[in-house]
Amino acid sequence: MLSMLYIMENQNSKSVFSVPSYKGTTFNNGETNRRNYKTKNAISIIKQKIDSNLHLRIYKELKCMVFGDIDYCPKDIFNEIMELISNEFNVTVDDISYTICKKPNDIITSHWVIPKLSTDFETLKKVVEQEKFKKYTNVVDGKTHRIVDSAPYKDSWFRLPYQTSEEKELMHKIKQGKTAHFFIHDIMEDAQPFIYDCPTQEIKSLKILSDSPNATNLKEIERMALKLGSFFDSFDEWVKLGMIIHYETNGSDEGLELFDKLSQTFDKYDGVQAVSKQYYTCKYTKSNAVKIGSLYKWFYDAFPEDKMTSFLTKNNEYMTTKEKFEKLVFMLNNPICFVIEHENAIQMVKLNELKIWAKGKFPKINTIDEDNAMHLKNKKKDFIDLWLEDPNHRTKDEMKFDPKMIDDNKYNMYKGSVYSVCDSKIDETNNIFFKLLKHISNDPVVYEYFKCWISHIVKTPYKKTNVAIILYSMIGGVGKNAITDALCKLFKNYSGHIENIDDITKNFNSHLTNKLFIYGDEINANAKKVSDKLKQVITRPKQNLEKKGIDSIEIDDYSNYIFTTNNENCFKIEEGDRRLLMVKCPDKALEKEDYKAFYNYINNPNNICDLYNYFLTYDNSKYEIGVDRVIMTAYKKQLAYENTPAYTEMFYKEPGQYAGQCISSTHLLDMAKDYAKKNYLSSNFTMTTFGTHTKELFNDYVKRSNGIKYDFRNLSTTKFKEHLYKKNKDYYLYVNNLESDYEPKFEEKAIEKDVVNPLDA
Repeated sequence: MLSMLYIMENQNSKSVFSVPSYKGTTFNNGETNRRNYKTKNAISIIKQKIDSNLHLRIYKELKCMVFGDIDYCPKDIFNEIMELISNEFNVTVDDISYTICKKPNDIITSHWVIPKLSTDFETLKKVVEQEKFKKYTNVVDGKTHRIVDSAPYKDSWFRLPYQTSEEKELMHKIKQGKTAHFFIHDIMEDAQPFIYDCPTQEIKSLKILSDSPNATNLKEIERMALKLGSFFDSFDEWVKLGMIIHYETNGSDEGLELFDKLSQTFDKYDGVQAVSKQYYTCKYTKSNAVKIGSLYKWFYDAFPEDKMTSFLTKNNEYMTTKEKFEKLVFMLNNPICFVIEHENAIQMVKLNELKIWAKGKFPKINTIDEDNAMHLKNKKKDFIDLWLEDPNHRTKDEMKFDPKMIDDNKYNMYKGSVYSVCDSKIDETNNIFFKLLKHISNDPVVYEYFKCWISHIVKTPYKKTNVAIILYSMIGGVGKNAITDALCKLFKNYSGHIENIDDITKNFNSHLTNKLFIYGDEINANAKKVSDKLKQVITRPKQNLEKKGIDSIEIDDYSNYIFTTNNENCFKIEEGDRRLLMVKCPDKALEKEDYKAFYNYINNPNNICDLYNYFLTYDNSKYEIGVDRVIMTAYKKQLAYENTPAYTEMFYKEPGQYAGQCISSTHLLDMAKDYAKKNYLSSNFTMTTFGTHTKELFNDYVKRSNGIKYDFRNLSTTKFKEHLYKKNKDYYLYVNNLESDYEPKFEEKAIEKDVVNPLDA
């Protein structure tokens, strides 16, 4: 039985149909009509290798996988042609699924498909019409045949794999790929679009394919009929639909296919035989013909809003302006506002602000209906007003900043790096960027950590480092800001700048919400005042994008920070801090020529691209940035000690004031506040805070009798010092200006008088 298969697109799925043979072979019950098979069932039939001659119906107006046909190909050049195809479509030969059909005299025919690519028939024909493909020919039976055939790229038939007959062995056997790959309109979910630009000299002689008016009308008829739906449940209206399709397609088979497809979605569908009978018995004259205009009237009566869509779509001036406008603007649904995209930022605005911004930038649009042009002269409307009426204007559900997100319904402020991936040409030893980075790091361990920190952001922009870097130098001009300028270029479009540490905690912060790298320069002592908020900002996973007068939006926060300062003690460092890398840069200013050479280097985009690729491939596994505790520098340790609370520092610096005494907790608190004021330290601590830390330091000397007292009467000054040393060795050595490897000996003096206790026990 000679039969064929063709593919049609339904609303929800694709189906394969078996159709009668050319010889009129019938199916069950003498029926000469099509049978409906789902694609998966057709594949199952093919895999059983039943004697048949199965073809796929292909349509040039539908998108397809990249595919082609090789005919009359000598066996010895088949691999050469496959290599040429793989190069042309920028894939490997392993990416090509293909069949082999061996013929006499070592001739091969083959069907090939690239499932990972989708395109259109016009593009495919342009590709194979190139001279590089046309030159491959073979003379068989006195006729010259092209080996890479362009004939399939039209409304035609495509032989499916595993064809057999009683007379022939297995034909078109799959040598590589899956059966499903050869249903060329069934595009793979992960397929990428293939776009081909033919050189001008190669396409001059090509006939450019385009949708015929009939094809366009078919699409419009299908769109409107499906949306009208139950309107055609009435027999009379259904008959009119058949007449419209028949008239618009001159009674073609494509028209019948559409009529049958639509009829299946209406009530009382009575099979393809009834549809065919109605379709082929359509009779009309010029006076009684039902045309597509009637369908438009029914449609616009039911969906008047679509009339505006149709008008706008046909208005070339509006559509041209819309294309220009929507490259910059879209409407946001949550919260409702409008967003203007700038090169390195976004601007959220209300409608009146949008109109002010757009005034003068976009022309008024002529809205005269040609049929009424005599009555409505110079009727023009502001583009913005028309755009708002357009139901298809550019709209996004919500705003995101997410380097991993792929969702067309949401607006992602992250667009990927501006730099392409390539092999880096950098020799770190002689590179001016790394020389300066090493100079300001002032320590090989800090230098290595700094490189890992940068690499972490480049490699995994969707993971915060959770570490801010503080670059301090006593003098200016050492190169701190030069490094941050280079990083701003490295993270182009995702870098931000704050002039004051308070800016990171302020509302209305839309200029800082789509950043991977933010730097603040010349930070002053105010950083201590916002130290707790700063800790939260460095590690927070979310932040609020806020604009005055517009509801805030919660978005992911992937920002990382560097601060530069000439103030040695402007950041509050606490013992055990995990968030700040404190770097003390050399107090040696760069020469003018050094600066000039550095900026000449970073102002060249090719150099920054090399840096990007260097950090993209850099092995940063030595430090698990964001997880491991940040490295401790001598500068940070010094700051931590200098920020030791007054109620702890006083014991280490004046142990003789407390040894040999018994002091009430309230009196000791007063002594701590007096010490703080005398030494210009913070006295803003409570009894609870003071009590918690002091009890931890002197737990064995707490006496609870008539209130809490600290009983040091049995401690001489030497023993008091020894106790403090055991509690915090490093801090004791720091306070007493001793080397880190020094081990003090706490020996009692020969004569040591006890201090008189001023309080009663």
